[in-house]
Amino acid sequence: MAEKKTGAAKVITSTGTVWCHFSQQDAVIKLRRFSEGTIFELNTDGVEIEEFVPLALCKKLVPAERYNLDNVEVWTTILQKLEAGVAPVNKDSAGATQSSPVIVPITYLRQFYETLNLLETATWVNFAQFYSTAPTSLERLWRLSREAFLAYHNEDGWGRQTTKDLPAASNSVKDISSTNQFTEFIRQDDNSFSTDTGYTFVEREINPRRTTSGFYSNKQPATSSGAGGIDVLLKSHETGFPTVGEVKVGKDKNAFFALIQAMTYAVELSTPSQRARLKKHFAGQFGDLDVLTGKVEIALLMVNPVKDETRGPVLNLIKTLNARKKCEGLGKIVMIENDGGKWNCYS
Repeated sequence: MAEKKTGAAKVITSTGTVWCHFSQQDAVIKLRRFSEGTIFELNTDGVEIEEFVPLALCKKLVPAERYNLDNVEVWTTILQKLEAGVAPVNKDSAGATQSSPVIVPITYLRQFYETLNLLETATWVNFAQFYSTAPTSLERLWRLSREAFLAYHNEDGWGRQTTKDLPAASNSVKDISSTNQFTEFIRQDDNSFSTDTGYTFVEREINPRRTTSGFYSNKQPATSSGAGGIDVLLKSHETGFPTVGEVKVGKDKNAFFALIQAMTYAVELSTPSQRARLKKHFAGQFGDLDVLTGKVEIALLMVNPVKDETRGPVLNLIKTLNARKKCEGLGKIVMIENDGGKWNCYS
């Protein structure tokens, strides 16, 4: 059985924002209010958590011995102080102030990408054709997603999601059959990828929203926030900008799926706070990155590509998005394909 989580949560409801007693056991979440000596539960449907204060910090707001649901006066006082803006001070054993758990926004692009995973290839083709003629719809998804992610602040390191060794690099790009093989291939200094494309390998398998002890905006603990992420993080030779590299090898999905997946990660890296995080933890590569004016680029890496009905619409869409420059924080999008051992870039 999972450990029970208890504390106070600032929740956004249809009638406004309120502080509640929060408890969670496994997937069951309970939100309680205290008023005039009475305890009553809130319906958790449609409720979003904006802030969370763990029990240990709640106790710092009132000098009392019992902090359970039977002690109505204690929790009434705790919630009243939180609603009045009184923040409990959290210090570690060395006396350093610690922050409350981070809230991880779930963006519209993230939801769209996760929905695509459930759909058939024919639907992806229809989406690609639609957005190629209606770029404003995709730009709107980017704008709304970025606005939501502006609230996310986290200075922790990125880490990688696997410690498994990469396979030996293939002698020829034509022999590559997996993302890991491609990753090891571009890490080598004796191939033409960097020269032909203008992008240098930085790191693999990092997730822009990796968070420890955080909560998603839908109330769920962000225990899976480090799972899955950018195939390869690259650096642009031309601009110096960080670049989200989404790898598709052979029959692995298609160009449209790759674009939406890459945009999902890119929008989560595009905020000033996230650029500062990149600059801090990849100082060797992005130490000169301007936190306020820098951008994030996207590279769709189609390795040993096969016939793809979304390719044409996606190329048109990329060209349009690059020309319009309506996605704030997003730089150039390129599609990179190999023709045998030669790499071609399209933007």
